[in-house]
Amino acid sequence: MQTVKMVVTGPFSAGKTEFIQSVSEIDVVSTERKISSQAERTVKESTTVAMDFGRITVDEDLVRDLRGVSGRPVLTNRAAKLSPDQIAEEIIKIALGGLLRPQARLGRR
Repeated sequence: MQTVKMVVTGPFSAGKTEFIQSVSEIDVVSTERKISSQAERTVKESTTVAMDFGRITVDEDLVRDLRGVSGRPVLTNRAAKLSPDQIAEEIIKIALGGLLRPQARLGRR
């Protein structure tokens, strides 16, 4: 059986975690935590602080590992000074494919 990595990326509150939770056949390993920023709490109560992990079995020969990366600039690796885009790029280097979740809410930033 071949296992391939697929990265799910997009901006803050685009629905990356919801997507992985809705399609994964296993319980999603999630790093959701309560948001401390008052401005961001007006959009939602919690956010991914590292990465989500799920899995889809396509057939007996192919499994896709889903890795959802955080879209929040505040949650970057401060020591390495990596932006969410740079973190996603590093993960994509080891992935077979990717899925971009565009902003789900119209008129909001």
